[in-house]
Amino acid sequence: MQKEEIENIPKEDVQLLLQDLSERLCYNQKVAVYMYVGNKWFESTLKSVNPSEEKIKIGTVEYDVRRCRPYLRPMSSMTHEEREEWHDEVNTPMLDLEQLDYDSGEIGYKMAPKFFAKAQKNGLVWLRKKHFDYNNLIGLGLAFPDKEYAHELKTKNK
Repeated sequence: MQKEEIENIPKEDVQLLLQDLSERLCYNQKVAVYMYVGNKWFESTLKSVNPSEEKIKIGTVEYDVRRCRPYLRPMSSMTHEEREEWHDEVNTPMLDLEQLDYDSGEIGYKMAPKFFAKAQKNGLVWLRKKHFDYNNLIGLGLAFPDKEYAHELKTKNK
């Protein structure tokens, strides 16, 4: 990868990368940062994200986010067991519907948005914890496939 390729990322992709990294901060997200000296990537754990300056922090050093690529799992690497676990995570808020007091009038259209919002949040949190690429950053060239799952990806693409 050339320096020009790294620096010439469209603004909307930079914003997507910043948002995605910000949402993953508390999940020990592994990243690669491109070093111009030596022209190579080094791996570390993301410490902080500064969206206003388009910077990330690794240890005590800040880098331009354009030089950062998180290691993510392709959605296609999700196992059957993980799909079931994710399904349970998303549907758990719906179980709360059974506990509503139907005489209170707080049902139907008034409550549905709350339950759907909670289900969506639960699903995204689960995907972040497992480091899944739900924003297609790998496809955009903004992330690397997690090494543990890279072999599976190559095998599926043959």
